[in-house]
Amino acid sequence: MKRIQGIQRILTGLIASSLLTACGGYSNPITSAQYVPVQQAPAPTVTRSAVLPRVILDNKQPTLPEGKSATDIRFDMAFEAPKDTTIPLATPSASPSPAATGTAAATAAPKPTKPAANEMGVPIGTTKKFSVEITLDDGQLLSNFTNLNWTSTNRDVGTISSAGIFTPVREGTTQVIASIGGVAATMVVKVTPGNFIWQQMASPTQANLYGVKLVNDAEAWAVGAGGTVLHFLQGTWYNLTQQLTPMTNGANIYSIDMISNYEGWAVGDNLILHYISGRWERVPVPVNGTFKSIDMLAPGIGWIAGESGGSAVVLRLAGPMGWQPVASGIEKPLNTISVVGPNNVWVGGDSGNLERPTIYRFNGTTWVKDRFTNNLIDWKRPTGRYSIRGIKMANSSVGWAVGEYDPVLSSLTGKRGAIFKYDAINDIWAEVPMADGIDKRFEQVTFNAVGMLSPTDGWVLGATITAALDLSANNQINGNLMRTDGSTLAPSHDYNVKALPQAFNGIDVVQNGNGIIVGDNGLIMHHQYDLNYRNNQGNFGNFSGDFGYGYAQPQTGGSLYPQTNMPYPQTGTTY
Repeated sequence: MKRIQGIQRILTGLIASSLLTACGGYSNPITSAQYVPVQQAPAPTVTRSAVLPRVILDNKQPTLPEGKSATDIRFDMAFEAPKDTTIPLATPSASPSPAATGTAAATAAPKPTKPAANEMGVPIGTTKKFSVEITLDDGQLLSNFTNLNWTSTNRDVGTISSAGIFTPVREGTTQVIASIGGVAATMVVKVTPGNFIWQQMASPTQANLYGVKLVNDAEAWAVGAGGTVLHFLQGTWYNLTQQLTPMTNGANIYSIDMISNYEGWAVGDNLILHYISGRWERVPVPVNGTFKSIDMLAPGIGWIAGESGGSAVVLRLAGPMGWQPVASGIEKPLNTISVVGPNNVWVGGDSGNLERPTIYRFNGTTWVKDRFTNNLIDWKRPTGRYSIRGIKMANSSVGWAVGEYDPVLSSLTGKRGAIFKYDAINDIWAEVPMADGIDKRFEQVTFNAVGMLSPTDGWVLGATITAALDLSANNQINGNLMRTDGSTLAPSHDYNVKALPQAFNGIDVVQNGNGIIVGDNGLIMHHQYDLNYRNNQGNFGNFSGDFGYGYAQPQTGGSLYPQTNMPYPQTGTTY
């Protein structure tokens, strides 16, 4: 009986197992290949936001007119240089052969033609829109065509957009390639220095500004009347005058120089200020006087020129002893100083009646008065007196001095501007004349400062004057900015100001072309030679390289000169 019951239980289990297996609900635990049922995932639900714009897909790849192919391509603008004949121009290809049919003919790409090589210059700070002329296979010409594949082979020099607009980045050479449908044209682009003008900056003061110093491309200082101290940092000028008033007592500050971005000096009416590690401090003066100009050569090495009691005063920084008077033997007041080396110092100042201009040179032991004649040719016998207001020596052989000449009867005939260039061969200062064809009334403009980019390129700062003996309605002469090539002088028009002040007073320029001019009524103008240039050095000390100007020590920088976003109704007009 038990045996029969066991057989029945086995049969019952087999029947149940078969039924479960057939229904998919059972898996034999001892079977090696297990079946895992997979449930199908529900269809995804896409939610569209009502605020999102509809996306329309479109083929943005450059294309030619439907059914057309290109046989030739060339730039269709005037070139600044002749076409390079070493690379042949593309020529139209023959018409497709009637036998060229089928899949092979339909898929074969046209053979690229050799690029047409041309050359042009694009100044930094501008853009150039390129376009091409395309010859189609039916002889039709497409002019001013820009829907192409544009490439610049050196993006560090310049980039080009999909619309063919080239933007220079830095000086150098790149190739702009325009291609489509198997044909291509090449333009050799030389990025040249930018021809920038001086642009007025937003100023935080209306005080007259007298001196300025560039620290680097992103930092500068300016000083002026009533203890004015301004700091330019990362694109903005800040006014520190009020917080420094307890130190300056509102004294005029005429000159500033920086040794590094952490240290500098400024001088004025009975005032010497020292900037160190982010703080200004007043230091004792060894003599009472008006200190007009300071020039620092290095930490602990610097000179100050001015006047005390109507006579010249010269101070020298003597390390831990501070500023000490130097016996110069110069009687008349001094206005300007330029230091080439520890034993090579030049000063300029006022002369007496019937005397030639006053420029003295310190040779390490004595002060020697410079000559303005070679004793064979007396270029001009003075009838009045001179005042040298600005001197800038690039090195011991190259330099300029500017100021005014006050002749007899100047109240009737007007004063005269004076500019001289040092002639190292003859060891004399030679007068720089006005360029030919310039209105003679510009000779009455007197000068305040000089800044040179090179021995053949620089600016002289002057003023707006009323021409003497001129009864016409147009007797105002705008001589605020003059340009010199080192040999002659002429009015400069490369500046924009919102309101022209009476005078431009101070300038600092460096070899890469960056510069700042300051003047009356808080005027500040920046000059940017290269908008995209990042000069990572500082403008400290005076001399580096062959010419002697420029950034001598590594510092952070960046060309961050913004515009004032104001209209400029008045430009650099002649009169």
